[in-house]
Amino acid sequence: MKKITIIIFCLALALSAYAFPKQQDKDNIAYIDEIDLNITNTIELLGIFNDIANNMSNSVKGANEFSQYLMGLTLECSSMRKIISESIDLDDLEREWTIRIIWDYLKPHDIETVSSISAKADKQNRIVLNKLYTTYQEKINHLRKGILDEEKIIKKNNTITPRYLALHNSHFMYHLILGFIEDHHYLSRSNRQYLINLIDAVEEAIEESQH
Repeated sequence: MKKITIIIFCLALALSAYAFPKQQDKDNIAYIDEIDLNITNTIELLGIFNDIANNMSNSVKGANEFSQYLMGLTLECSSMRKIISESIDLDDLEREWTIRIIWDYLKPHDIETVSSISAKADKQNRIVLNKLYTTYQEKINHLRKGILDEEKIIKKNNTITPRYLALHNSHFMYHLILGFIEDHHYLSRSNRQYLINLIDAVEEAIEESQH
């Protein structure tokens, strides 16, 4: 009887070691709520650009195609929100992975996964993400200026330019990335590392597409 009790106690200890931290699950829920708000804002922003495209449809060549492109991005955002709404019924571990599934709408290829991150490495990752947040704010401001400059050319030539589409595509991705970074303090160590790896992969893909 004593042996059985000891075995049960050891099993309980083993299970508790693999139990997902309750506080982290609460933080994941808070993070998912925040990115849901950011994605909703992105959908509203796409709607504004789509209204501009519709207003240009009778006078600007390529406006209808641009509108369809924006609708495609809106559908992607809606798919992300669907995953978010379904995460309510998931368990804690599934919710942890759901965050990556949402992010993976942006990933150009498979991302390296690191399960164990030391406190020292995580501290550095927090610094990196804070710096990236500032960087992406600057990138978005620069892109907005570029979009406005390109719109002047469109008004003059009455044609949507490839550069205009490229600027909007980058703006869409950067706006989402900024939202993903903003509340990174809620993330687990491994998800913070994954987010950095994802951003690196997106930047590499953008750089390759420009050559």
